Amino acid sequence: MEDDLVLIDYHSWIGDTNNALLNFDCGVKEINDEIRSEINDLEENKSKNRAILLVNKKGVVLGFVSYSLENSSMIQASGEYSAKSVPVLNINLLGINNSDFNKGYGSQLVVAVIRMAKTIEVLVHIEAIQLHSLEESVEFYEKLGFSEVREYYPGRVNGSKMYYNIESLRDIDFLKVYVNPFLISDTANK
Repeated sequence: MEDDLVLIDYHSWIGDTNNALLNFDCGVKEINDEIRSEINDLEENKSKNRAILLVNKKGVVLGFVSYSLENSSMIQASGEYSAKSVPVLNINLLGINNSDFNKGYGSQLVVAVIRMAKTIEVLVHIEAIQLHSLEESVEFYEKLGFSEVREYYPGRVNGSKMYYNIESLRDIDFLKVYVNPFLISDTANK
């Protein structure tokens, strides 16, 4: 991990977002378009989401993650889909610039969201962190502790709904909950 990187809450950043995202390309046009749309919505305060940017010292965005608190028909502890609506932290978008793949940046952004969930869980009960993963990214999320929701997309092959059970966070030492979510570490430890 480069020493000149910083995780920044989008609303705290004073950089030029449009210029910083000018050459951003995660390799999936739909995600690139969604990220730019999300940034525009955040700029105009039309979004209920929060965003974390991974930025280098030149102000170039290398990665982006958007998340929100929601009620969702989610999972049960078994990982089975349930129609019961529960509070979750949803990862809406995650994108890493093509030229920066396999450098641990995606893990850093997901770990920042997990740390944020640890802090939120102290104040507001949430059941899980959930996301919709592209099929080619399922293994990445599994390495970070996420599980696939079985039978969520029957017959659908282009994605998976995944969750990270908050129960596993409840066993963590209370004071460790307040680890700075914007801290970049050498390892993506939760």
